Amino acid sequence: MFKFFLYCSVFICFQQALAGDFTQQLKYFGNNSSTAVNTGQSFSIFSYRLNASETSNDFSAVANYELNTINNSGGIYADIDKHRLFNLSDTLDSSNDRLSFHRLDRFFLTYKTSNTISRIGRQAVTWGNGFVFNNIDIFNPFSPLSLDKEYKTGDDMIYFQALDNRGDDWQLIYLPRRNDSGDISSHESSTAVKYHSIISDTEIDIMLAYHYDDNVFGLGISHAVADSLWRLDLTHTQTRDNANITTLVTNIDYSWVFLGRNIYGFLELYHNGFGNKDTISIDNINLNSRIQRGEIFMLFRNYLAGGLTIELHPLLSLAPTLIQDIDNNTTSLITSLIYNLKQNLVLSTALSHYYTTEQEDSNSLNLLLSYYF
Repeated sequence: MFKFFLYCSVFICFQQALAGDFTQQLKYFGNNSSTAVNTGQSFSIFSYRLNASETSNDFSAVANYELNTINNSGGIYADIDKHRLFNLSDTLDSSNDRLSFHRLDRFFLTYKTSNTISRIGRQAVTWGNGFVFNNIDIFNPFSPLSLDKEYKTGDDMIYFQALDNRGDDWQLIYLPRRNDSGDISSHESSTAVKYHSIISDTEIDIMLAYHYDDNVFGLGISHAVADSLWRLDLTHTQTRDNANITTLVTNIDYSWVFLGRNIYGFLELYHNGFGNKDTISIDNINLNSRIQRGEIFMLFRNYLAGGLTIELHPLLSLAPTLIQDIDNNTTSLITSLIYNLKQNLVLSTALSHYYTTEQEDSNSLNLLLSYYF
């Protein structure tokens, strides 16, 4: 009940005292999947999001509220904020067939000067240059198979960015987390700094992070090659058990016109140093812990991804994406169709087909309808 009044008071303050800017969003996501053994498994998610913001001189404030209902949830429990500094989520209904919860996904204050940005509160930060895979983005990255990538889950953190006279910038993050006992723990928290510079036509990112007791070094390079842009993201992690693991993502993209249609394409290679070599191992603690916290999504080591976005019509785009597991010859083909029904209504569908050498085929049909008002 306390959190309910907190949510209400936040938006009353924005609307009445600050006369803030409000936008709203309704989403429906449906999934139906089938395998050779099981057919017709499905679930759906209804989401409502209210975004509020206000700017006054050098200060700005943002609060985003979301309400979610998951049908055929399988009895899962919404424990999203268990390890975050503040618990700003509440479960409204939980059963084997339905889960409803609401939360504050963004709740932060920003102060800006001519060359600095300071933010404190629940927010989201994205680092790295990956399209399908992103090894430098260690803070709530999207799954490669995710259809909806509009909002990352927010974290409670302190963020600072400074721009120097040459145009280079420094970014600093401190992200405290709680352990399973509910205590703030340095072993679960993250501190990271990233330096960004442009030298001629090459962009360079250097990252140093202390992340879940691991020391992480990251290097990002973006360089123009003819009419394309080539990118390389490399991370080297010294884990808490003194293992040294290197992960790499490199990609190139290009845009062109064919038969009067705008086409965009990319190729990406991903080496997951944490991945299993040949078979899945339950003893791969470094991989398993990262999968559980949503930092890595792939089980094996080497993947090749490629994708196209074809503008069939100014309001209709076709976007096939192929992900190939090089080590195990497993193929994932995700074919998306994005249709702008109206200015504020977008329909996205994705048909996913997974194929292995053992012919263990599976299919998944996803539908996402987004309405903005």
